[in-house]
Amino acid sequence: MAEERLIDDDLNKNKKYRIRVNEDGEEELIIDAPTDDEQPEGQMLFDVEEVEEEDEEAAAMTPEQLAARREKEQREELERQLKLGALLESAQRDIENGAWSTALDSLAKADELGGEEGRKGLLSMRAYTRDFTDYTLIVDAAKSAEDVREHGDADSKKQILDRAGASLEEGIASLRGKVASLDRRNEDAKAERGVRLKASRNRAIIFFILAIIPLAAFASLCGYYAGIIYTVSTGLYLILTIVFASLAFVSLMAAAFAARRLNIACRRVRMNRRNTSTKLGRELLGEQAKLRAYIAVLSALRS
Repeated sequence: MAEERLIDDDLNKNKKYRIRVNEDGEEELIIDAPTDDEQPEGQMLFDVEEVEEEDEEAAAMTPEQLAARREKEQREELERQLKLGALLESAQRDIENGAWSTALDSLAKADELGGEEGRKGLLSMRAYTRDFTDYTLIVDAAKSAEDVREHGDADSKKQILDRAGASLEEGIASLRGKVASLDRRNEDAKAERGVRLKASRNRAIIFFILAIIPLAAFASLCGYYAGIIYTVSTGLYLILTIVFASLAFVSLMAAAFAARRLNIACRRVRMNRRNTSTKLGRELLGEQAKLRAYIAVLSALRS
């Protein structure tokens, strides 16, 4: 009998098992092994770990292979934690020494390792804001806000809040006024442009309709005379067919030009509604992003 490697799910409950060589020299799997004191001589006692159904690789492993894999995973996890701790310590020293770029490089490497999300988030906030003295990169700092909110150390957050809370609140108040002013200017400018652009679009619609009507008429006449072209022997209908076909072609060119003009006019109306299409609108979006970032950082520190 071949060596048993698979165990039914209803038996795989971290029970004790032993292997016994029977009279035929074959190995057998014995369930519910006796205690160490009762273990028969010549039999090997071992633990069978519970294996998840989806871990097919582990299901095909021997207990020794599973133990080796577990040891390897533990060793790799320990190495990861040590490397992560070293990177975070390095980033903290760089922040305290004002080496912001170097600190951000260390934090980027630490982010690849995973873990310590709260501490990494707080250090990132400090590095991006030059320890909360320069808010030029506040939007980048706010990317860590959720991690700080959920995993940040309460004492560390309180220390930063006591030191930087006032400046954050001042920044929020200033930005709210600036955003409100920019928003009014932007909406007024869009409304002013909208009047002209919609009028241009309406003219383009009329021009397109006027171009379509003769096209339809000449195309219909061309088709009609082409259908009866051989009913007379004088060639009159042939001449009329050619004339109306030529006129239809000219009308088609005019309709194509009118369609292009209408498309451009409609696109300008749509673009006028988007803030990204103008310098003032883009400035407004930038200030709004900063305001949201200030609020996110302050809220994360207060959580």
